[in-house]
Amino acid sequence: MKRPVRAILLLLTFWLAATAQQKSWHGTWTANAGGGARTFAGTWDASLGDEPDTVVGNWTLMDKAGATVAAGTWAARKDEKIWRGSWQARGPSGGIYSGTWRAPSQVTPAARISKLFEFALTKVAGGTWRMGTAYSGDWAIRAFPEH
Repeated sequence: MKRPVRAILLLLTFWLAATAQQKSWHGTWTANAGGGARTFAGTWDASLGDEPDTVVGNWTLMDKAGATVAAGTWAARKDEKIWRGSWQARGPSGGIYSGTWRAPSQVTPAARISKLFEFALTKVAGGTWRMGTAYSGDWAIRAFPEH
């Protein structure tokens, strides 16, 4: 094989390996508050963070007609048995809302944070959320394969 062809194949191999490590996910979420008295739903996306076992993403809150009424960001870190995260969003009136969330590990403790999203491709993953001391509830996500 000629040298230019080898060089191109080598560069292509490195590029494919780097692309395979750049994981991202997207899906839908639901949550409730007040013991299920209120329900919420929307979309989310996620990408691996800069540090090991971290992830960052965006999310939307949608009304029953499917229109986005709030949008924000979120971040999380995986501890051995718990995923812990924070979120914030700007509401329709321009106010900023923020809170935390957590989820028990639904995979082995040694698994990377990416396994939560891979798990959510086939099963519902979930946990609890909190905004201050007044609001809290349960949440669930479903992930969809990349196209």
